[in-house]
Amino acid sequence: MMSNRKNPVTDYLILVAGVLGICFAPSLIKIARSHGVSVFATAFWRIAVGAVFVTFIGKPWQIKASRKAVLFAVASGIFMALHFVVWVWSFDYVSVAVSVVLVTTVPIFAVAFEYLFLKNKPTSKTVFGVALAMVGAIIVSATGLSSGFGQILGSLLALAGALNAACFFFLSKLAQQEMTSWQTISVMFVAAALVMLIFLPFIGVSLVGFDKTGWFAVIMMGLLSQLIGQSALNISVTRLSTTITTTAVLFEPVGSSILAWFMFGEIITPLVFVGGVVIIFGVWLTNKKDKLSK
Repeated sequence: MMSNRKNPVTDYLILVAGVLGICFAPSLIKIARSHGVSVFATAFWRIAVGAVFVTFIGKPWQIKASRKAVLFAVASGIFMALHFVVWVWSFDYVSVAVSVVLVTTVPIFAVAFEYLFLKNKPTSKTVFGVALAMVGAIIVSATGLSSGFGQILGSLLALAGALNAACFFFLSKLAQQEMTSWQTISVMFVAAALVMLIFLPFIGVSLVGFDKTGWFAVIMMGLLSQLIGQSALNISVTRLSTTITTTAVLFEPVGSSILAWFMFGEIITPLVFVGGVVIIFGVWLTNKKDKLSK
């Protein structure tokens, strides 16, 4: 339920905390992967650390919503697990800038879901924004055409991450029609962690056995990017408009790329820069419809 207060400072501070939190994730993923933490373990510990804290905050055992709403939250958690696995995997093949820019296409898939499942017909401006963002994604992905199959695979994995993220945000929004934000988040995080544990024996990887730096990276990811970042963004959607929240998330490629340049010396190529600008502008246009309707 959206707050009745008009744009209070506290709500914007929550949003800023969320954006800053997710900006740290790509660099922390790079550190974890370089210290022997598997793709699956990186995704699992990020979710699990956040789940431990939000369980006590959301108190899911006190939920009195319908079974349908709870199932929406559980399904959201499953897609969250898929999102982090494929997105973390993309960092093995592409730079932080490429991966983060492509994953910002989440709102594009969200528009498609709203049209398919909620029958919310997009405006002509939204359609143009979607097309523009897709062109930007093609430009960014084109950086891998001369670098071999690995770069192309990394780009596709990042886009798959965006698709799964759109799924879990969409389902989370449906669940929050009957549950509070913290209740929904607690079910999502726990469900995501549990589904990964269920599939662990079939994947055959270890969740332990890496050095102190690897542990530091995944724990900080769980605290900064999952507990603070993801939780704050889910709360912001209900306290502020969807437009404000999703537009603010567009700062993630900028913040993440700056951190990657500072920590790893990664240079943003001209194609990535141009494609990123096109994607950001396209996604911004898709969100303009919300502002006009409020």
